Amino acid sequence: MRSGIAHLCGHLHTLGGAVPHMQAQEKTGTLELEVADWKDNRMYRVMAYDHDMLSFVDVRFDKWPVILITNPKDARFLAAKHEPVGKIKHSTHIRMLIFSTNLIESVIVEIDGKQMGYVNHVSGPLYVLKWNPAEYGEGLHVIKVTAKDSGDQQSYVQHYFSVDGSRPLQWLVPAVVLMGDWVLTIKLAFSILYLGCVISLAVMKFLTRNQEVVHLRDWSSHIVLLTKTECLYYPLLAIGIYITLGPWFFGEIIDGYVGMSTLYGMHVMGVYIPEAFSFLTACLDMLFSQIPLTLYLSGRAAHAYRCLTSKAVNGRHGNKPSIRPVGLIRGLYLHCLLLSALLWQIYGAYMTQRCYGTLAFLLCPKFTWMIPCILFLHNRASRLKIADFTLMSDAS
Repeated sequence: MRSGIAHLCGHLHTLGGAVPHMQAQEKTGTLELEVADWKDNRMYRVMAYDHDMLSFVDVRFDKWPVILITNPKDARFLAAKHEPVGKIKHSTHIRMLIFSTNLIESVIVEIDGKQMGYVNHVSGPLYVLKWNPAEYGEGLHVIKVTAKDSGDQQSYVQHYFSVDGSRPLQWLVPAVVLMGDWVLTIKLAFSILYLGCVISLAVMKFLTRNQEVVHLRDWSSHIVLLTKTECLYYPLLAIGIYITLGPWFFGEIIDGYVGMSTLYGMHVMGVYIPEAFSFLTACLDMLFSQIPLTLYLSGRAAHAYRCLTSKAVNGRHGNKPSIRPVGLIRGLYLHCLLLSALLWQIYGAYMTQRCYGTLAFLLCPKFTWMIPCILFLHNRASRLKIADFTLMSDAS
């Protein structure tokens, strides 16, 4: 693609409408031109070459007339390394393609707000207007074309153009999204989240293996207590480790071919297909499931330990649970954490079924099977006994 004028794609579309113009110019001079989706927004693209220069316009379906100015080309998308942009200053006519379901009745061309002369219809969709590019020899200018058809439908397009090769600044957000090394960024983000949420649990258990929990005043002491509550700690650790080591699901990845999906890619038809997007899913899994579940279990363990070791309850220690209900505010906080973990897994299972079918939904340890696992941990955390804690001393 280093020598190409443009990379035409639609993978990101408009990021759900957040970035209407997902287009940028790469360092090589090649244009990356995402187009909005057809499925939901009914958008399509009209493209044309004019004297070896590529022009395009994105249009919503059933909107007429459709106008594409081919000369002078939009300055934002000048690809000087790959196109003969110098031809603009030697051109004799403004050229545009205009399409409609009805006859075109009028075409008005304005440059910098000033209406130009009479527009000639050459043939088919081609319309032209004589001009003198020398009058616009420096900097950026604005051209606007308005067309109206016999069905009283009217539309217009406008863009910056330049004769001397000047270009407006790139749109910031599209440039960041399209030119950033997101594969490396996402993998780095996952590594940080994984180290902080999963590996740190194992490290903390090792470092505090001979340390007694004396105070339960903050979340860090709750995490230490969780590492000493083995009936919760080991299942939670296994859930965290599984995301990197286990298969996420088995299903019909390609029509008629069953394969396996993992964090690192897909295995189907005896071929391994690397996949970077799964690391983004894993990051979201850490944020919306693993971290909330860890905080939920540590909070429940801390509350249970306080109740079970309090001399105000039954006047003695014992193996029979004597756990007071959690306060309203803290209860809402803990249940929001649990709800976050469950909803994320339910969403993941739903998307797996939607994308890969019922077989993938049923054989999906990463999402579908994780729902009963989380419910089991919730039930277990609600029925803790003093014997479930190890290396404890009275809380203060």
